[in-house]
Amino acid sequence: MLFTYKDSREAADLVVAKWPSVIAMAADVTVEESVADVLDAAERHLGDYTAVISTVGLSLGGSVHDLSYDGFRSTTDLNLYGPLLVAKTFAPALKARGGGSLVNIASVAGVRPEPRGHDYVAAKAGLIGLTASLAKELAPLVTVNCVAPGWIDSGTRPRYSASSEFGRIPLERWGTPAEVVDVLMLLAKPGGYLTGQTIVVDGGFTL
Repeated sequence: MLFTYKDSREAADLVVAKWPSVIAMAADVTVEESVADVLDAAERHLGDYTAVISTVGLSLGGSVHDLSYDGFRSTTDLNLYGPLLVAKTFAPALKARGGGSLVNIASVAGVRPEPRGHDYVAAKAGLIGLTASLAKELAPLVTVNCVAPGWIDSGTRPRYSASSEFGRIPLERWGTPAEVVDVLMLLAKPGGYLTGQTIVVDGGFTL
C-alpha cells in the first residue's frame, strides 16, 4: 500500500514504523505534477494495484459573512478538485491493467447540510455529484464510488458522550474508523457491481 500526506510527516513516519511494507510520500493532490509523481511511485512500487482512494478534508467553517473567496477556493480545491485530478491521473492506468476502482471520501455534510461551514458543504456535495458523473464516464472498466462518514471517533475529537450531536444519532454512539474502512474495502474491490454510489456511514444521523 502507498499513501500520501501533505504536511503530517511525523504521523506518516509512525505509520511506516508500524507497518514497514507501507510506503508514504509527500504530495499535494491539487497540483498535477505532484499527483503524477504519486502515479509514478505506485507504478514502480506496487505494480498490480487495483484501487485508489481519495481521502482529503479541509473546512474553514464560519458563517457566510466570514467566508472569503480565497478561503472558499482553498476548500474546494482540496476537497473537490483534488479527487478529480486523482481520477484523471489514475483512471488511464487502471484501465490499462484491465480495470479497478476509485473511491472518494465525502461527508454527511454533503448529504445533510448544516447552517455553517458552507465551503465544506459545497465541496463535499460537489464530490458526491462528481463521483456519479465519473462513474458513468469510466465504466465499465473502472468503478467510482463514494463514502460519506458521519461522526467518527478518530481519537482527536471530544468523546461522543460530551457532544451535542450524540443525541441525534439513532445508534447512540459515534462510529469507528474500522467501520468506515469496512465500507471502503467493499467499494475498493475490483469488478464489483456498485458504481456511482454514495454510502453513508453515520449510525442513522441523516435519517
